[in-house]
Formats: sequence, C-alpha cells, structure tokens
Amino acid sequence: MAALVIAFISLAISLNTVRKLNEVRKSFEESQSELANVKTKFRTILIARWPRYYDVIGKLLLKPGGKRVIIDHEEIPGVMRAMIMSYEVENPKQVQTLKPGDKVKFKLKETQDKLSIIEIEKAQPFLRDLKRHARFHNRVV
Repeated sequence: MAALVIAFISLAISLNTVRKLNEVRKSFEESQSELANVKTKFRTILIARWPRYYDVIGKLLLKPGGKRVIIDHEEIPGVMRAMIMSYEVENPKQVQTLKPGDKVKFKLKETQDKLSIIEIEKAQPFLRDLKRHARFHNRVV
C-alpha cells in the first residue's frame, strides 16, 4: 500500500512538472513572438529614418573627375567632426563651374550605407559665415 501511495505521489509530481514545463514553453513561445514583433518595429523605425539630409559648408579641394569631389568641410553636429572627405556627387554637372579653393555649400544625403552630395554650389559669404569659416580654419576675421 505504501508503494502505491509513493507511486501516486510520484505520478502527481510528474504531472505537475509536465504542466509547469508546458507553461514555461508557452511563455517562451510568447516571448519569442513578442521579440519578433519588436525586431520588426525596430527595422521599420530604422528604415523610416533613412535617408537623412544635412546642410554643410566647406572648401572644395579637388575635383578628380567623374562623380567624386574632395571637400574640407565643417563639423556636422551629431554626425561627424570637421574633416576632409571624398564624396560622390549625384549630379556631376553641378561641379563643372566650381574650382579647387572655392567655398561651397552642399546638401549631404546619408543612407544606411553611403554619403553623397545631392546639391552643391559656390557659397556666397556672409559675415557670420566668414567668422564661422575663420574659426573653422583657425584664422581671425
């Protein structure tokens, strides 16, 4: 009789364990589903934030030809420090009238995998631009 009671208790414990395991499995599957939803929403947010555009001032250093220019540009706050970079120009006709040494203003387009210039023109200097440009190049105006 004691063996029967022990067997019954063991069976009850086993059933309870199986029930708990099923609850854990179900909870895990729900968590996986929620995680998949979060990943989908995150991807949507990332895709929605591209492309981004920035207005930038710099100095044209080189026009090596083709669709590329090399520009010494000012800081783009929150994106990159002031630096010299080579950029692809989406419309190369816009740089035909520019020459090395020209102060330029341009609209930079950032996508998930590249930076390119969508508009570029010779900048018309204003006093505030001259002062900002002078600070950028460590000169006094």
